[in-house]
Amino acid sequence: MGRYSDLAGTQLVAETDYTFDLNGRLTDLDHSNGTGTIANYDYSYDINNRITEFASPEGVSIYNYDDTDQLTEADHNYQVDVYLR
Repeated sequence: MGRYSDLAGTQLVAETDYTFDLNGRLTDLDHSNGTGTIANYDYSYDINNRITEFASPEGVSIYNYDDTDQLTEADHNYQVDVYLR
């Protein structure tokens, strides 16, 4: 998908590419411009189609679920840990 700076659509300023796996799940999203990649996002899934890992320019997030598909843990390696009592 391209983004243009003019209504005529002749001045491409950025482009987004999407990659999907055989199950139709988004696995890779890339934003780029004329000089290279601006941002890249990668998604990983488990056998139950739940996102288990998300990688972005900020870092990696890992997600865990219980047997009822409820999110039980989200670990973001780019954030300071916060504990609530």
